[in-house]
Amino acid sequence: MPYTVKWLPKGQTAARTTGLVFATSSEAIDHACAVLAREVDEIWIEDELETRIDRSTIVEYCRGGRTLQRAATSAQVRERDTAAVWPVGAAALAALADYGLTDEDIGRYFRVPTGRVAALRQGFGIGEAGALPLKGGKALK
Repeated sequence: MPYTVKWLPKGQTAARTTGLVFATSSEAIDHACAVLAREVDEIWIEDELETRIDRSTIVEYCRGGRTLQRAATSAQVRERDTAAVWPVGAAALAALADYGLTDEDIGRYFRVPTGRVAALRQGFGIGEAGALPLKGGKALK
């Protein structure tokens, strides 16, 4: 399930993000720890269902107070139960789709549900043919 780190810079009201999408919640929370080094009023992590990991959980994790599993949201528990770590990034997923593998094929190979592959592909902005979008929104073939 793709995760995005969002924050409110000190004194601002518009949420910001680096535009990075993380395949696992642990990658996202590690990135959130780096963002916390900046001056931020608020920080959170969202998945595609808009389930949030809040600031207090992130801060506690970054300080080493708890492990991510102990601070898991219900969405993270579902992710851990179906497949804890997604083994490839956006470029590799796009390449697999370019080779003609379907979401079902990729899911079967990595032993993850087909819906999770489709959600990750969509989260990375990868078309069914594996094309990664350009900044202008057009697919690169």
